[in-house]
Amino acid sequence: MPCFCATNMMRLPAMAPKVSLSAVAPVPPQLAMLADLLGLESMAVSGPVAMRADMKMNAALPDMTGAAWMNATLGAPLPLSGGPVLSLVMRLAAAGMIFPLLDPKKLVLQIKQAVASLMAQAMQALAPFQAIPPMQLQNMTLAARLTLKLRAQGLCPMALAKVDPSFSAAMALGDPGVRLQQAARFSASLKAQPLAMQPFALPPAKLNLAMSMAAFAPLATAPAAMGLPPVTEPDFMKMAVNMIKAVAALPMMALDALGLLDAAAKLDSIGVIQEAFGMDALTPAGVARVNAMLAYVASLRVALPNPATLLMSQLGDLPDLENVRLGAATAKAAAPVMSASMSMKPPNLAALPLLEAMAALNAVLSQLLGQSPLGACGSCQFKISA
Repeated sequence: MPCFCATNMMRLPAMAPKVSLSAVAPVPPQLAMLADLLGLESMAVSGPVAMRADMKMNAALPDMTGAAWMNATLGAPLPLSGGPVLSLVMRLAAAGMIFPLLDPKKLVLQIKQAVASLMAQAMQALAPFQAIPPMQLQNMTLAARLTLKLRAQGLCPMALAKVDPSFSAAMALGDPGVRLQQAARFSASLKAQPLAMQPFALPPAKLNLAMSMAAFAPLATAPAAMGLPPVTEPDFMKMAVNMIKAVAALPMMALDALGLLDAAAKLDSIGVIQEAFGMDALTPAGVARVNAMLAYVASLRVALPNPATLLMSQLGDLPDLENVRLGAATAKAAAPVMSASMSMKPPNLAALPLLEAMAALNAVLSQLLGQSPLGACGSCQFKISA
């Protein structure tokens, strides 16, 4: 039975900020420019043998949009969403790995138990995070994500600013000043030969096709994780519809789904911040270190042509080619199911936001606490009678 009994939720308040995060300095553009510069440098060092992701995709995909591909390949203008039933299956996928969505009786009992456990054991621990003004986390979270990106490329900005060498030493990254000089030389070469950097290779139609097909990739594995047969099996649609009906029958729960999602998002940000800057990142001393790093980076001269910044943004949004291929194969195999899904009007799922919020919270807390809060509990204090 999924509940919070075996999870030490009271470890969470210790992770809450001990200082107003409005004290965090703005993130200078140089931090993002450095990350883009090192990313471009890595691609240049790889050379033509390791073709850029957009170039590989351009060579692999036909020049048509997702809608045109569906019409040409499947012989019908099927919806890129997969239709109402498949769309709901995908939205229920994360919750379906926690709760028995295929068993209506067990589902109602377990949802009631999880909600009772959550309200009794988790809401108090989540309260400090729900109280954080949303805008206050943005600067620190952006700085953390860019710091992790830079470290993955061999340069720790905390070591570069000489405020915390521990992360660089643990990863054996070497002298950050030398790494910065390498980046500066590469930047100078870009300025000297601007035409050496080839622009984004995917035309709009192929980019649309790539994004559309990648969206189908989860359908290859999600049904099995939920206990459903593959989308190619004759029983899939019947079982999926029965599952949706079971969820539609769930009673309304007195729990704020938006509040839970908000807490999950803030906890995710705090996990990223601690990974980048240490467990004491949200204390006065931790914020002071981060501010010192941001001030140092703001003093750097980082030259990056505008086309390079645009290219890195476009490449960052690109799905993985293997996911595009998997999604296309799945869409092709699931064409009859999509056609059936298109003609159905599923019931309203009043409990869907709550299920999504609990699944999101479960995923974030699993990362922070090292265990699934909604894992099976053999001695639950919140057993619900039928």
